[in-house]
Amino acid sequence: CPLNAPVQDLVLPLAYCGHLGSIIALNCGLYGGLPNLDPLPPSRINGRMHTSKRSKLASSLEVLELSGNNLSHMDAIPPSTRKLVVLSNKQPLRLADGALTSALRDQVAIDLRGTSLHEDTHQEAQKLLGNGALRRTAVNNPRVKCI
Repeated sequence: CPLNAPVQDLVLPLAYCGHLGSIIALNCGLYGGLPNLDPLPPSRINGRMHTSKRSKLASSLEVLELSGNNLSHMDAIPPSTRKLVVLSNKQPLRLADGALTSALRDQVAIDLRGTSLHEDTHQEAQKLLGNGALRRTAVNNPRVKCI
């Protein structure tokens, strides 16, 4: 269904769901950046300001699929995620420094086919390509398209 909203408006209300294993939001008009879930960004809950709280979703979310949207960045890949899919993002995607390396070290299956990477993330991906941690699936522009 068309959400046409910032991705944080979908994810943050689910932050305290301790048993949610998958978020699949394909082609639904999400944009902006995915916030870090561990810790959560400062937020007001029931009139009280909370900072540095870990979300339950950070421990339960195993599959995150946000393909076909217009995400600008991901502040982090949730630590419990085992599969991240962001196919055909509408703009170059920037991942937090080291997030790609960390996720691959944790054996997260990452599928970014058809998604261009922001220059900062592109540089990290180039290093990972060089040491064999990533495989090239297409070379039709200067940005890396990888799985």
